[in-house]
Amino acid sequence: MYRMFVAVIGLLIIGCAAEQPSSSPAEGATARADIQKQSRAFSEAYMKGDVDTMMDIYTEDAVIFPGNSVAIEGDSLLRRYWTLPEGRVITNHRMTSTRIEIEGSMASDYGIYEVSGSNGSNDWGPTRGKYLVVWRLEEDGQWRMSLDMWNSLPSP
Repeated sequence: MYRMFVAVIGLLIIGCAAEQPSSSPAEGATARADIQKQSRAFSEAYMKGDVDTMMDIYTEDAVIFPGNSVAIEGDSLLRRYWTLPEGRVITNHRMTSTRIEIEGSMASDYGIYEVSGSNGSNDWGPTRGKYLVVWRLEEDGQWRMSLDMWNSLPSP
């Protein structure tokens, strides 16, 4: 009985230690600010059609999950997905975080996105949707998107 009691207490201690935040509140605030900065940089690059900068914000093993699509992975396929066709321009793209949770070198970020643009002389949007991004802190100190999923919200 005593051994079982000690084993249960040990598991509780290990479980409680695992649930403790791995960083201070100040470090968490800095990480959230860094993630939001990267998110804005991604949007700015998308509006400029700067696929190289967009790709630099993804991890090397990133996977994207567009709505109504299969998962897309690999540098060449991600580049192809994000390269805009001739005449298509993104005039607005914004990701607004609802919540960012950080656990060590990983973070989850979900919220609402908005995008609009034009195809030639035809304007479209804004389209709104929800997103979920899993960020990873890389060895160079940059937060990068590892998993990127989104889909549109119903029309109001």
